[in-house]
Amino acid sequence: MLRIERAILSRLDHPMDFYELVSGLDYDLRSIISALNGLGDRGFIRVRDGLIERTVDFQDRRLTEAALEVVKREFARLTRNRPEPVVRFDQGYVTVESVMNRLRVLDSRDDLAGASLLLVGDDDLTSLAVCLTGLPARVAVAEIDRRLLDFLDQRRQDLPIPLELYEYDVRSPLPAKLLEAFDVSLCDPLETEQGFRLFVMRCREALVGPGSALYFGLTDVECPPERWLGFQEFLVGMGLRITDLWRSLHRYVLPERDFVLEEIEGARKYIRSDGRNSPRIPWYHSSLVRAELVSAHKRFPRVVSEGADIYH
Repeated sequence: MLRIERAILSRLDHPMDFYELVSGLDYDLRSIISALNGLGDRGFIRVRDGLIERTVDFQDRRLTEAALEVVKREFARLTRNRPEPVVRFDQGYVTVESVMNRLRVLDSRDDLAGASLLLVGDDDLTSLAVCLTGLPARVAVAEIDRRLLDFLDQRRQDLPIPLELYEYDVRSPLPAKLLEAFDVSLCDPLETEQGFRLFVMRCREALVGPGSALYFGLTDVECPPERWLGFQEFLVGMGLRITDLWRSLHRYVLPERDFVLEEIEGARKYIRSDGRNSPRIPWYHSSLVRAELVSAHKRFPRVVSEGADIYH
């Protein structure tokens, strides 16, 4: 069933007229009418006395706050003693509450229940939380860090749905079994010119077709407006349109060596050098962006050669 069809059936919790239905849907009118026709032809809805109503019992599998609280507790338990972030891979993982925010977003945009999801890189261990909801149809992780893969592998037996793991470097072609196979892809990309494009391109290659969604994190802390603009132009060139942006949704736990500030000229001038200036709060933050695939063209630019430095 298409995402738009699920959204319509979910909204029809009572008979309503066309205008009330449309007011709560984030789709264009032609797509809505086409979906209504398809649902009507298959006997899922009918029009009676000017009102549209469901003719079937539709189980709207949503992530309730009560269920999310259970996921949060179990996620915190499973991620104890997680591998520490390392500078080598430019790592820094988000807080537990940030991961829960991601789940809320995925659920609100109908990108969780019944969906297939690929995470390209997962130092946040978001895949564990996604699986703990029990809602997706498929979850896979493509990750370069062997420590993280081993950690996830050790916890797969505690998950209600299977978790696929692949050792993968974004500088290499995406494995064939992951190409055009997912409704949703997620990444928290490097914010270098080459790094961002590579992560997003791999996520784009994994999407099954138009209507699929790609999520990525992006900061204002390290990414100036000019670079944001260039990244947006790159998205458009890949057949993607931005549908949503949730500002400062993520807060990060960074490595003990603060490589972020080391790379920003002049920052050390404002920080104590006696070791008594450790951040009291998770100061590093990023926004979550959702883009939707519009065009199914498959001509991807050559971004970088295998083995190139994408971290600087």
